[in-house]
Amino acid sequence: MIVGDERLSAYALKHQLESFGYEISSIVSSGKKAIEYSLSDNPDLILMDIYLDDDIDGIEAVQQIQMVKDIPVIYITALDDDTTVRKASTTVYIDLIFKPYQFEELHTAIENYFTGT
Repeated sequence: MIVGDERLSAYALKHQLESFGYEISSIVSSGKKAIEYSLSDNPDLILMDIYLDDDIDGIEAVQQIQMVKDIPVIYITALDDDTTVRKASTTVYIDLIFKPYQFEELHTAIENYFTGT
């Protein structure tokens, strides 16, 4: 699942990931939808933008999701500050990737998770 409020970026990411053989269960743009879809779709991984145009940011959404399900998360954010990193550390996540990022960096994080390296 991809969670991000920049629709064009989310769909571009979806197409890149699909070209590597990944299946994207859904793309949502809000924390509330992320919670709803993660509980119904049961994705293998969530790519979560931290800043969302919503009452619930990505970290708060992950906190709520992880109270119910153990779904791995990779955070993607433009916010490179200590406060964001500390808040993210209240959840369990695979990686924290800062924008702008190279797709290869994200792809490596995903592959490392699924291959256990």
